[in-house]
Amino acid sequence: MATPCPGGEIFRFGAFEFASATGELRKNGLRLKLQDQPVRILILLLENAGEVVTREQIQKRLWADGVHVDYENAINSAVRKLREVLIDSSENPRFVETLPRRGYRFLAAVTRIDPAPPVAESVPVETPVAPVIARSLVPLIGATAIVATGMAAFWFHGRTQPDLPLKAVPFTSYPGYESSPSFSPDGSQVAFSWNGDKGDNYDIYVKLAGSEQPLRLTTDPAPDLTPSWSPDGSSIAFVREEPADGNGTIMTAPVLGGGESEVAKTGTTGVAVEGWSPDGRWLLISIKRDGLFLVSTESGEKRRMTSCHYCGTGPGDIYAGISPNARSLAFFKRVTMSTGNVAIGDIYTLPLTSDLRPAGEPTRLTSDNAYVGGIAWTADSRELVFSSGRGDSPALWRIAVSGSGKPSRLGFGENASSLAMSGRARRLLYEQRIPADTNIWRLDLSSPTSQPTLSIASTRLDFSPRYSPDGGRIAFNSNRSGTSEIWVSGADGASPTQLTERGNSGSPSWSPDGWQIAFDSQASGHWQIFAVGAHGGRPRQLTFDSTHDSVRPAWSHDGKWIYFASSKTGRYEVWKAPAGGGTAFQPGRHSIMLFPGISANSRIPECVHTGPSVHLLNPVATRSTAASGATS
Repeated sequence: MATPCPGGEIFRFGAFEFASATGELRKNGLRLKLQDQPVRILILLLENAGEVVTREQIQKRLWADGVHVDYENAINSAVRKLREVLIDSSENPRFVETLPRRGYRFLAAVTRIDPAPPVAESVPVETPVAPVIARSLVPLIGATAIVATGMAAFWFHGRTQPDLPLKAVPFTSYPGYESSPSFSPDGSQVAFSWNGDKGDNYDIYVKLAGSEQPLRLTTDPAPDLTPSWSPDGSSIAFVREEPADGNGTIMTAPVLGGGESEVAKTGTTGVAVEGWSPDGRWLLISIKRDGLFLVSTESGEKRRMTSCHYCGTGPGDIYAGISPNARSLAFFKRVTMSTGNVAIGDIYTLPLTSDLRPAGEPTRLTSDNAYVGGIAWTADSRELVFSSGRGDSPALWRIAVSGSGKPSRLGFGENASSLAMSGRARRLLYEQRIPADTNIWRLDLSSPTSQPTLSIASTRLDFSPRYSPDGGRIAFNSNRSGTSEIWVSGADGASPTQLTERGNSGSPSWSPDGWQIAFDSQASGHWQIFAVGAHGGRPRQLTFDSTHDSVRPAWSHDGKWIYFASSKTGRYEVWKAPAGGGTAFQPGRHSIMLFPGISANSRIPECVHTGPSVHLLNPVATRSTAASGATS
């Protein structure tokens, strides 16, 4: 059994998640077997990610003083077992690198988080409710074409807890359209529909919280939409749209892989899976121009729950979900269509019997006659969180399902839609329309007729690319995690990995040996210079001026010094600091520092090149001046 680490952290790297408190290692949510000694070595490596862990350190961690064993072979055996579980290789390591006669180094970027706060025992196990996709049935306000969307996750606290400031951060930022998020029962994974990096077809994907790359669950050429996680966590239900034969087929797919199963054909398109019943025996679906139905997961029997009183050619009763206590059904009833073909109406609740049949007539909960983009139940079944255009702009609101209380605005979630709630993890997911997007493009300089091709893209800002000295990797800026951070990818833009988690970080600069990246970051109100290992680790602060800014680092050719611009004299001038740490000083007087390779009045894309190709920021091209800071 793995040795627990009291008060330990949770480490996330790639598709893996490791809880040091329990010694549990999971990949895409699936627990992996790992023996005690490999666990303790993994803890040591993760605690010192990006730094060398000597064999002497491992020996002290694994054996008490006075214990005599064959240390060398024992360590080699434990590391080999760790690599086998991580599917890693000593010849071409992705995670554990061997440094001959010295020790080991953990290469991958590591995210460290505190364990989730405990959930009160009275909170029932939540049934994930996956509202329908932001599909053409209900276009986003102001959208006239398909736009990139992103899902944001944050801690959600119920009314029984003190009000705390909440922060929304991106959960996905892939190119294209991501929609219809659905939590796994334990809140650690999210299923969603995505039309892929090529934008050619919607499929179902699963992403582990804290990991970057998703796992593709379906590959059918027909669009797969509106996934919803089963209460037991074993499978995901979704709709497969088949326009050729006019069918929306309800499907399920096992999460761990295997054959898909057909639940029922609906005989029409415009179908969405809205969620599961808490006992997992029924699927709640909405059918365009018809209403809400329950479909038996065993027999395919279809049971009507509501009738659409106004449908025409648009949606009727949508964004529905059964409460976690199975006593009520909430849904949005479209009343009419506004200018721009946007459905407007109000939220209703329908009481249910113990066998999930309507126990009366629907009751109107809101009286806004406004746009609604999604609905989700809180875990205690007492409130609904919903996105609505009832205010000045679409935002998130909450309302009690009993009594005559008015909705209260949550203060965030502008342009939100398609909600999903996880009561156990106290998280909420929603889609959001992203208004700004810049990408990094690649241009082949060996051909005078070549055209730029997209290299690094997301639905957020990607900029300031810098090639590594050997041309094999690219460091760049991106706010795809919610704040401006330093990221690293392959030379072709593949496998982007986040290196920093400081917020407001920029201006990456490679060391000549390619092992470190210097950058500037806002610390204590002012910008300072830091350095981080190119494979991750704890950043080192190199400048400590608490009254002035230090920005735009650049390495000396021998790697011993880092030059940067400092505002200490009242204008930005050149300073230098030892790369290993030490006092910064001015190498010469009145040396004005401008951005590398760009004049103060130019309006050309920022770029960096090596060998036969160049990466450039496009389409944004702003005037570069030293005073504009680190993230122009």
